[in-house]
Amino acid sequence: MKMKMCILIFLIISSFLFGDSLGVRFLGFFDTPGYARGVFIVYPYAYVSDGESGLLIIDISDPTHPQLVGQYDTPDEAYEVYISYPYAYVADDESGFWIIDISDPREPELVGYFDTPGHAYSVFAYGSYVYIADDEAGLLIIDISDPTHPQLVGQYDTPDEAYEVYISYPYAYVADDESGFWIIDISDPREPELVGYYNTPDEALDIYVLIPPFLNSFPKVYVADGRTGLRIHEFYGAGIEERTTKVKVVDEKSKEKEDLYDISGKVVKYKKASKGVYFRNTSKGLEKIILLK
Repeated sequence: MKMKMCILIFLIISSFLFGDSLGVRFLGFFDTPGYARGVFIVYPYAYVSDGESGLLIIDISDPTHPQLVGQYDTPDEAYEVYISYPYAYVADDESGFWIIDISDPREPELVGYFDTPGHAYSVFAYGSYVYIADDEAGLLIIDISDPTHPQLVGQYDTPDEAYEVYISYPYAYVADDESGFWIIDISDPREPELVGYYNTPDEALDIYVLIPPFLNSFPKVYVADGRTGLRIHEFYGAGIEERTTKVKVVDEKSKEKEDLYDISGKVVKYKKASKGVYFRNTSKGLEKIILLK
């Protein structure tokens, strides 16, 4: 009873001291001239995609007094920015995506651009390629090995409107509005292939993928799905269908002799399999097992 009373008193005092916050202290802000849609941090700068004001570069070394140090006004509305130094890649709605040299943050300069066929909403850079969620044009794969002349090398036209893309190589995960999210193999950028999808109940608007750190674990896919909130999914990998309903633990004394399948769908002999997560065929479909050896 005393503990509950102490917690109640703490919450009441906190509401007076901190107003609309609890355990969080406000430090500072910068009132951007446009509509701040996205931010990417590479300390000591915050790179903000600011709608009609384009790309802003803000010094955050003193978080109580962030200062604008540079700006590049893109032609349309800057939706998202991705930094892979020394370049900023900006998804700029109807004007496609823009490559901006930020090596001098006070004088950002245009290096190249590509006028995408749709509306560039999201951008993700990986290696020599940029991946664009391009609205009704789906996923675009653009070669940026020569940043002055980016070239379209591949495309996968998703069924609805591609809003967001996240890369966890060799897959691109695309939030595709009312058709849910789509998983596309990008190992051959010229021939991207569908390997999985999930039709979420509402509108898939944003997506994030987390790869667990332990062996043979499945990627977790987190989707912002409009009115149905956050949805969490597990991707078994190319070649594995979503038919597993139970998990069985198999120890080293098991007499199981049949073939197993790893998360990529490849056949693994039981005797040669290391410990981890596998699948095996049963009369009811695929069974997910945890092998302990």
